[in-house]
Amino acid sequence: KVNLTDRGSNAVANNTVVFTVSGPAGATGYALSNYRTLTDSTGMAATLLSLGQKVGTYKVIATSTLLGVSDTFNIIALHGVASALVYQTGASQSKQILSLLDTSFVVNVRDAGNNSVAGVGVKFAILTKPSGSWGDTLTVDSVGTDSVGNAYTKLKFGSKVGTYTVIATSPSLKDTVRFTGTALVGKPTFLVKQTGDAQVGQIGDVLKPFLVQVQDTGANNIANSLVTFTLIQRPALDTAASVAHDSVRSDASGFASTVFTLGNRPGVYKVRASVPGRIDSTFTAQALFVEGDANHDNQQNIGDLTAIIDHILGKRVLTGYDFIRADMYPVHADGSVGDGKIDIRDALVCLDSLVAGGWDPTRNDVTNSTVISPKINLSVMSTSAPTDGSATVATNIQSAIEMTHIGSRFVLNNTVPIKGLQAAIYLKQPAILDTVDLVFARAQMMTVKVKSVGKIVNVVLYNLNNTPIDTGSTPIFRLPVQLSANSIDSVKVIASVDTNIAQVIPWAAEDIRNEIPSTWMLYQNYPNPFNPTTTIEFDVPEITGSLPRVAVQIFDVLGRKVKTVEKDVKDAGRYKVIWDGTNEDHIRVATGVYFYRVLAGGNYAATKKMLLLK
Repeated sequence: KVNLTDRGSNAVANNTVVFTVSGPAGATGYALSNYRTLTDSTGMAATLLSLGQKVGTYKVIATSTLLGVSDTFNIIALHGVASALVYQTGASQSKQILSLLDTSFVVNVRDAGNNSVAGVGVKFAILTKPSGSWGDTLTVDSVGTDSVGNAYTKLKFGSKVGTYTVIATSPSLKDTVRFTGTALVGKPTFLVKQTGDAQVGQIGDVLKPFLVQVQDTGANNIANSLVTFTLIQRPALDTAASVAHDSVRSDASGFASTVFTLGNRPGVYKVRASVPGRIDSTFTAQALFVEGDANHDNQQNIGDLTAIIDHILGKRVLTGYDFIRADMYPVHADGSVGDGKIDIRDALVCLDSLVAGGWDPTRNDVTNSTVISPKINLSVMSTSAPTDGSATVATNIQSAIEMTHIGSRFVLNNTVPIKGLQAAIYLKQPAILDTVDLVFARAQMMTVKVKSVGKIVNVVLYNLNNTPIDTGSTPIFRLPVQLSANSIDSVKVIASVDTNIAQVIPWAAEDIRNEIPSTWMLYQNYPNPFNPTTTIEFDVPEITGSLPRVAVQIFDVLGRKVKTVEKDVKDAGRYKVIWDGTNEDHIRVATGVYFYRVLAGGNYAATKKMLLLK
């Protein structure tokens, strides 16, 4: 309101007054109820101001057109009620794990006119983070807005790389503001061994890769980190050990690897993997020299003997360390072994070691350094699949020890030919056994060596031409002792197949005495009388040291031989033959009485009568 008077302080009515208004920068929406009016009878003129949306000073000027004078009104607009929580700065930052971000997360509280509101409570919280993270914190969890309506906090990343989300809220407002930050991998802190440590191989072997993973303090994998592999320990006088790649960059998963080749000396080798800053891990490998291991399966077994024979025959050539291991003859006075060539003498030394069940020589290798290494022999084999890549468990070969009336026969069921076989029979009581009782027809090409040492009976089947035992499912040899499941602790059997790979053979113990005859027996033919054929049955028992040759013959009443129906070597069992009533010329004979006889050399002879009717 303004009042217009004259010099005598008398009200001046009906005089025009003009009102103008201005607001803070950027303000809109402010207005006067009237901009021109006449003074009333009391000399008063008035207008109403509607404030704009901006805080600050609004000015209203009243001017009298009659007097040419004016007066100014200053009106201060304050902020309204807080109505919005808005983002200011700080989003999308990145830094290493466990680091405090450089820039604060800032929000602003505003009223409906978009004016900042001070003193409003704001809460900050970590909403999401990578799985397994630890160490992540906020500098401020709860704070009031400052004089310009801002609230601040800073995020310290946790231990895991990835996205962290921080949420800002105010109890009086519905709005939320989210900030994201990306934690990057830290500096290399750990070099974790993954695979390849504590391997055992033979001299000159290429081992499985040494694999490490580069990680930071939070166990995050670090890519493109330089890893150095260094040979830091080797046996004295070794000159051959090598690291394939001595500097490798880690891949996207932090992995780095190298391949290590054992040297030419048995003993311990160590390779250190390291990254800048002396972070390291050490791999250890053991090199052996398994004397006689010509087929390189880390054991001395029947496969080595057949490999040596193949080399002598020119079927396969042994080279490198395989040749050195196979050169087993002679043993010199100074303890060294070999003469630089492989011949029958090396095969016989290998055979003797297998029959003896163990061999532990000393030898000098190519650089005259004494090598002492125990042979890994059959006694350590199992019928379960090995884990070191050596002999495999056969799926196409099986064996059984069958106790009979006079001994025990070894049955071989194989669908692939077998060049050699080695067995160790572990008994519950000591035995003296140095020979086989019988070699069956399917294994006639084999020489069978037997030697007992205490409770262990070692058996080796081989031949110097590597002629294999053909496929089949029959006995191959018989021992002159009765072995039952109750007298056997365990049996280890290995067969050498065409490639000289040694395969562990499953075995079983069976008592077949009730399944085979114990005595000779000739049965009455049937039918009898007969026309035109009849069946003759007879039992053949086991004969010590041999298989009997059995003949079945037909005679007439005058004692003249009519026909030989059967003539063959027979294993123990029941047999039957059929006579069709013809002679040797396949001509049918006349009705009458005939005699049939079973003859087994000096072992057995028996005759029975039969009647042919037409």
